[in-house]
Amino acid sequence: MGIAPDLANQLARRPLLLDSVLNNDVFQHNSYYEVLEQNLNDQLALARDFQDVLDITRKWANECKFQVGIQILRGVEDVISCGQTLTYIADITLLAMFKQVKKEFALKHGVVEKSALSMLAMGKLGGYELTTTSDVDMILIYDSDDNTRLSTGPKQLSVNHYFARLSQNFINSITALTAEGRLYEIDMRLRPSGSKGPLAVSLQSFSDYQKGQAWIWEHMALTRGRVLGAPERLKDKIKQEIHSILTYQGRDQDILLVEVEKMRRRLTDEFPTQNIWSIKHIRGGIIDIEFICQYLILKHGPEFPTLLEKNTLLQIKKLKEIGILASEKALQLYDACYTLQTVQVLLRLCLGDSSKDDIKPPALLIALAKRLNCEVDEIEPLILKKQKYIYHLYQEIIETPAAQLGPLETVVPADNAAHS
Repeated sequence: MGIAPDLANQLARRPLLLDSVLNNDVFQHNSYYEVLEQNLNDQLALARDFQDVLDITRKWANECKFQVGIQILRGVEDVISCGQTLTYIADITLLAMFKQVKKEFALKHGVVEKSALSMLAMGKLGGYELTTTSDVDMILIYDSDDNTRLSTGPKQLSVNHYFARLSQNFINSITALTAEGRLYEIDMRLRPSGSKGPLAVSLQSFSDYQKGQAWIWEHMALTRGRVLGAPERLKDKIKQEIHSILTYQGRDQDILLVEVEKMRRRLTDEFPTQNIWSIKHIRGGIIDIEFICQYLILKHGPEFPTLLEKNTLLQIKKLKEIGILASEKALQLYDACYTLQTVQVLLRLCLGDSSKDDIKPPALLIALAKRLNCEVDEIEPLILKKQKYIYHLYQEIIETPAAQLGPLETVVPADNAAHS
C-alpha cells in the first residue's frame, strides 16, 4: 500500500482483486502461456451469453495484471519476464475476444468464404514490452481470394463492409466499459492513413501503402509488427510483406538518416521535458533507444535479415552479435535500456499517471534502489548517467551524421521514389 498507491487504488475500487492473491502460487513465477490460456478458456466455458464473455475476460485480465504487479513488487518478475507475461495476458484475451466476436458476428452475417481477418500487434504489444498501464497498438488486416464475394449469413455483406463491421465490433468488445471495466485501450493510429484510414485494410492495400505511401517512421514502427489471430496462410503472407518492406534494398540511406532525425526532433518539440523521471520522452530516454535500434534495422536489414527482432533488448543483442554496434557500446546500451525499462515498469505499476512526478513515496524509492542495486540517493545520478550515455550514442549514430548531410528534399513519404 505504501510502495504502490496506484495498485492500492485499484484494490480499493475492486476489493475482489484481493481474491487473486490469496493463493501462494501468485507469488511464484508461473506465467506460462499455455497455463494462462487454459485458465481463461476454463472460465469462458461457464459463460451463458456474450455479456458474460465480456465480463469474464475483463475480470480474468484484471486479476492477472494485478498478480503480475504483486510479483514485480516482490522481485519475482524482472523487466523482461513481466513484459512478456503482460503481453501473454494481452495476446490471450485479445485472441479470446477475437474468436468470440467472430462467432457472434457470424450468427447474423455468416462468414466470407476463403477469407480471413488478422491482428498485427504493434508497439509494446508487438515487442513483448507491455507495462501494467499500456494500451495496445494494432492494425487489422484482411485477405480474400475474391473481393466480389458476399457473406453467407441472413444479412449478407460485401467483403469490405463485412470486415469493417467485424473490426468495429471487435474494437468495441475490448474498449466497452462494463461492470468489470475496459479490457484495454486500443490505439490504431499506426494503420495506413492513420485515424483517417479504414479500421481494417486488405492485405493488398496494406502492401501498396507501405511500399508507396508510408513515411519512414511508419517503417520504423513496422519493425515491431507481430501477427496475431491469423490462419497460417495469411500469417505467412503478412510476415512476408513485412519482411520485404524492412529488407528493401533500394532505400536511400541519406533520406533514411535525415527523416529519422527529423521525426525525433518533432517528438522532442511535441513532448518537451527536462524531467529525468519522464523515462520515455526525455533526451536519452527510451524513445532514443528505440530510434537507434529501428534506424539500424532499416539501414542494415537488407544485408542482415536476422536483425528483425521485435523486442528492443533482443534488437540490441542482435546488433552486437552481427557487429553493427561495437561490443562495449552494445553492452552499455543494453544495460541502459534494461535500467530505464525497469524504472518505467515500476513507476507505471506504482504511480500510474503520476509516474512523472518528482516526488516519489519513500517505500517506492527503497524498492527501486533494491532493483537497481544502489542506494536511494544514487538512483537519480544512475538514471542521469544512463540517459547521458544513450543520448551521446544517439548523437553519434543519428543526430551528428544527419546534421552533416544538411537538409534534403524529401517530398515523398518513406521510399516512394525508390519503390516506384
